[in-house]
Amino acid sequence: MKFTKSTKPGKPGTGKARLRPLAAALLTLSATAALTATGAGTAAADVNQCPPGEFCLWEHSSFTGRFAYSSEPQANVGDHMNDRLTSYWNRTNNWISLYDDSNFSGCLISISPGSRISAIPSWANDLTTSFRPGNFCRWTG
Repeated sequence: MKFTKSTKPGKPGTGKARLRPLAAALLTLSATAALTATGAGTAAADVNQCPPGEFCLWEHSSFTGRFAYSSEPQANVGDHMNDRLTSYWNRTNNWISLYDDSNFSGCLISISPGSRISAIPSWANDLTTSFRPGNFCRWTG
């Protein structure tokens, strides 16, 4: 999708005046759409809901609660999973590094390909805000 800057604002009531806020909202939505999130409530333990080739994260231990997955870098996991990660499964062929802050700042831990854990170490629990492929952190799991 391509957005261009309008040289003159639209007249109120024509719909053109609303194009910029709509374009900004769509751009924001497309930037965060790569993280697939499911379930707002506590779900039954089902580690098998993690698709092959994805990094999967759960809100609670033993792969329960809110669930999301992505194989793409996430500069901010959004409200659904921000500071909620307790269990994970890295089903990618890459290391995944978790960060305490958005935009890959504050490296917490790097997770090896295929690694699956039902409860992240307590010092890293409920802290993840962003993640990306690569082995960038001092601690590994």
